[in-house]
Amino acid sequence: MHKIYILILITSIGYGCGTTPIDSHKEVPKLTGNIQQDVNNLLPEKEVTVDVMDGIKRDPRLSELNKKYKKGLRENYGWYVEYVKNYKIGEPIPYHENFGITPDEYKEMQERIDKVTFFSTGLHKMQVIKQNGIISFKTGKSLKEFENVSFNLNNNTAKLGDYTLQFADTLRMNTTKNGFKSKWKGYLWTYENPKDMHMEALEDVVGLNVIQYKITLAQLEDGRTLFSINAIEVQEGIIVLKFDVPLLI
Repeated sequence: MHKIYILILITSIGYGCGTTPIDSHKEVPKLTGNIQQDVNNLLPEKEVTVDVMDGIKRDPRLSELNKKYKKGLRENYGWYVEYVKNYKIGEPIPYHENFGITPDEYKEMQERIDKVTFFSTGLHKMQVIKQNGIISFKTGKSLKEFENVSFNLNNNTAKLGDYTLQFADTLRMNTTKNGFKSKWKGYLWTYENPKDMHMEALEDVVGLNVIQYKITLAQLEDGRTLFSINAIEVQEGIIVLKFDVPLLI
């Protein structure tokens, strides 16, 4: 996983106009590094207003470059899987000719990614419920998928439907060159079957069966909470479920 993967292929990292500004007089607990404590602080037990940040302005040129880039990854899938293991989430990946684009095109793509901005498509209410170390959610119909999510503070796992997501990584974005236009840090939980599948680079999806669920919980510099679900299910090469929605609390 890496910068391209987060900002283009998992479009859960975004920020734009139309959001509700945080109350500058309200004290927001900063992340401590204690995951259970931070999850508990990021999700206060009350009714909260959330911004659904799934709007994005289309960039035809970026789409063109990304299409060529993904073609190069598909044609060099085995190499790509090994290559990205050397880089953490949020780190830029050095150019390689196997990307299928020129150095100038890769630089242009990175610059356009830095300018990607997500915007709010609406405000909604969400009730955060805490009981016996379990955090769950009550929402309206438009955010019904989030009612299938819960966090277990007792063992640092998350659930999405029938699947248990294990803690996967601590995330840190050390630059404002991202869709949020803010530095941020937080945590990631995942369930993958089979493991370590790079959907954006697969050469052949015919007959493929894959389930990938990812939940991100993070904090922006201004104290707002990012709560994002990314889910995809593929059965016999056909995408039967695809859900990718970030919320700002």
